[in-house]
Amino acid sequence: MMIKFLVTGASGFIGQNLVKSLVGKCHSVKALVRKNYHYNFGKDVEVVFGDLNDKDSLERAVKGVDIIVHAAAVINSTKKENFEKVNVGGTRNIIDAAKKEHVKKFIFISTGDVVLNPGGLYGWSKLRGEKILKNSGLVYVILRPYTVYGTDNDHSICDLVKLIRLSYIIPIIGNGKALLQPVYVGDLIRVILKVANPRIKNVIYNIGGPSPISYNDLVDLIAKELNVKRVKLRIPLSLLRICTEVYGRVANTTWSSDRIINLTKDKTTDITKMAKELQIKPQSIEEGIKNCIRLHSIK
Repeated sequence: MMIKFLVTGASGFIGQNLVKSLVGKCHSVKALVRKNYHYNFGKDVEVVFGDLNDKDSLERAVKGVDIIVHAAAVINSTKKENFEKVNVGGTRNIIDAAKKEHVKKFIFISTGDVVLNPGGLYGWSKLRGEKILKNSGLVYVILRPYTVYGTDNDHSICDLVKLIRLSYIIPIIGNGKALLQPVYVGDLIRVILKVANPRIKNVIYNIGGPSPISYNDLVDLIAKELNVKRVKLRIPLSLLRICTEVYGRVANTTWSSDRIINLTKDKTTDITKMAKELQIKPQSIEEGIKNCIRLHSIK
């Protein structure tokens, strides 16, 4: 059955990959993108120019839509008001528009930060967005991924693969023992397609890969797959804080003390519910790294 989706944040990493997948599955897709954004989604995608604080554009975007996948967000900023405006106010606006249009389901791409770092600006703003959605009366599904990676516009692990290929010295923040549980973007999209099922409603899923890996081990794994030897340069957290503070006084930067501290925290989650209820077995980080290398023609 063809479903009409609206994807907010369609110009972002998750959004672009989701739009391609939905079109490939023969669904009808609307993509909400900023007015100054230029990207060819193809003739099968209806592009709506606007943003989460332009209520007229939101009304156009939600018109005739069955399901909204809300992936738009501010992730990195030093200013609380940016998170407030987009992740809280913007989420409220798209929810209000969805209610007026009687949208059947609202899928919210949240973050594991709401549990692991709710005091950080990103986690705080996403948690507020979750609460607005849960109190809205809409049928909802909330997804809480942490590190999502894979494909050509990934700025996390695939960028790390590029760095390790090109640089002999690899910086390690802190002791490198912080744990990650990255999820391949294709697995996140499989989750989104599964939770579009009308029977799945008013539920939260933690999203992650099958097992955690430390940053040290991740660097070693990538170097092994690339068949290169690299030297790790440990950067003390205190030094990075000082550099960030000084740099922030003379230039615009999205780096903040909150973001730096977050680099040294474990980012793991329990995916038992996701795996059991949605029957999804996410691919291993080893498989994902090989995909990154293959997709980027790195090896």
